[in-house]
Amino acid sequence: NPSKFTAWGVFKGILATLKKLYGSASIKGKTIAIQGMGSVSHYLIEHLFWQGADIIISDIDETKLKKFSNVAKIVKTEDIHKQKCDIFVPSAIGGTINDETIKDLQCKAICGAANNQLLEDRHAQALKDKNILYAPDFVVNAGGLINVSFELDFDGYCPIKSRNKIDNIYTSILEIFKIAEQNDITTNEAAIKLAQFKMKSGIGRRADKLYFHHTKEND
Repeated sequence: NPSKFTAWGVFKGILATLKKLYGSASIKGKTIAIQGMGSVSHYLIEHLFWQGADIIISDIDETKLKKFSNVAKIVKTEDIHKQKCDIFVPSAIGGTINDETIKDLQCKAICGAANNQLLEDRHAQALKDKNILYAPDFVVNAGGLINVSFELDFDGYCPIKSRNKIDNIYTSILEIFKIAEQNDITTNEAAIKLAQFKMKSGIGRRADKLYFHHTKEND
């Protein structure tokens, strides 16, 4: 089931995002608002609950919410993005981060499982302008795809290897945040540049600091 691995990657992304926000990856007492209660969210809630998070959830299918009514606050689908929270987790359809929803956001960061969360690329800049930290979806939700790659391994499938590789999402997200901050670009731009750099130089073999533009730290 790839959902387990996707959820683990999202969880690691959330930890990295909290680390950037607060200097600590502790989830205890943090408010996490999850939009969409598909299978990925089911596994994610378990990780969040046992780490002490305060959880808010929504879904258009109310039957999916009943299972978690004793561990999470349930709100209307149209209100989930308006919740005051540490991290908003879009895990339903794409395009939920747009001109209308950005105006209502009260989160400090966004880190979710849904594909194509930004309706348009320019919304990454809109989030930056609003000082909302955005963990790029195509990095955060890569756990399922990573697991599939290990299922195709000629040496046979090893879930431990898959999990360990997915753990790297944590460091990748932190690296993306650092690149974005140092170069005053969006996290989406930073993620793309990091991917391009790794493709050229070889994943995991970089020793030097990575800068894409002139910054004060280079002086």
